[in-house]
Amino acid sequence: MGAESRLRAAQAQAVAAVSNSDSTASEIAERSVVASISRFNGVEFVLLQSCENSKQTGSWSVENPEQLGEWTKSTLQAFRELGDILHAGHVGQIEGLGLQRHVAIASQAEKELCIGFQRLLSLEQIRSSMKTILAEYVC
Repeated sequence: MGAESRLRAAQAQAVAAVSNSDSTASEIAERSVVASISRFNGVEFVLLQSCENSKQTGSWSVENPEQLGEWTKSTLQAFRELGDILHAGHVGQIEGLGLQRHVAIASQAEKELCIGFQRLLSLEQIRSSMKTILAEYVC
């Protein structure tokens, strides 16, 4: 089974999990958002959580969501503190480019979002995807 086939199978499982769940309406809505984000070109994983605590509200293709959630929260906090020290303003989004994959972290509308992207995507493509994702799904 190729990587694309595994990706589509995982997306189908995420959507099925939403419809078969005994969750509250807000949890179903969060999972639906995560499933929608997972369909964007080049997305490898998604984590969506509350800003107030590290309670993960939805994830897709994340092996350890609690650990990634803590890393996301601590990274955003460290960059906020750096922004305060430098008087650079509010940190809303961080992009990181790596050899294995790229990552984007954003904080908006009381939610924190961490998305892994395929390494073949350019920074412009990642920023464009994040702009669309934040405008359509997170705010």
